[in-house]
Amino acid sequence: MKFVTKHIFIGLFFACLHSPILLWSQQQDPATFPNFQWDSIVNLSVPKVKLLWEIGISANTYQGDLSAYGNQWASSFQTSLTFRKKRRINSRLALGAGFMTGESGNFDLFIAPTTSTTTTPQANTYFRTSLIHLHYELIINLWKTRRFFVYLSQGIGLIRFEPRDQNGGNLQAQRATRARGEEYGNTSVCFPTGLGIGYLLRNGYGIGIQSVWMNPLTDYLDNISRLGRTAGNDNVWTTKVMIFIPLQKSLSLQPPKKSKEQVH
Repeated sequence: MKFVTKHIFIGLFFACLHSPILLWSQQQDPATFPNFQWDSIVNLSVPKVKLLWEIGISANTYQGDLSAYGNQWASSFQTSLTFRKKRRINSRLALGAGFMTGESGNFDLFIAPTTSTTTTPQANTYFRTSLIHLHYELIINLWKTRRFFVYLSQGIGLIRFEPRDQNGGNLQAQRATRARGEEYGNTSVCFPTGLGIGYLLRNGYGIGIQSVWMNPLTDYLDNISRLGRTAGNDNVWTTKVMIFIPLQKSLSLQPPKKSKEQVH
């Protein structure tokens, strides 16, 4: 009796598994799809991922009055949500938190004109700042399949920084390190521009890499502006490696394959 009951439950289990496929097949015209194959209806090996959670780390380098890209490096934690419902243009919400540093041991200080003869500005030659940025970006897919994609991105957001000296002192509060009357806030708008690639495994998980230029609208990431010789705003170049975790995915539905006899 137990043996018969066990096999009845096994039969019901497999019947429930195949019931969606059976219902689908009953709605089709047998004359149109004779001899269809079960594995051609639902392709489990290539899911369509609609929402990706991305987590990773990045290497950051700065260009400004104290240094150029590649001279000093620091790291950040990166996380984002990518919405992938469209084929050509998608979007992403990104958050990053970490550090950036720069130093010029033989910085050629430019002394700004001043009417005071008693106080001479002494620009800092080193800084280390925390960086927190939050931005929204559009992703333009140059090449996108279910498994592989190459894209450009352009975003808008906010970046917060707090430059400090070798001893951890707040440089923003040290007015003598800047030209007379020079003040700034430690939050700025940024327009990150990026280029990235990604690859998804059959289960929807994957890995990717992206280079981003943050393009903040400030010249004070290193605390100095008018005392420096580099024109324009400071910038940050970050290269991040990410792991993709699928939060929303659907099966890849495909019509049944026609037999060779039907084609001919």
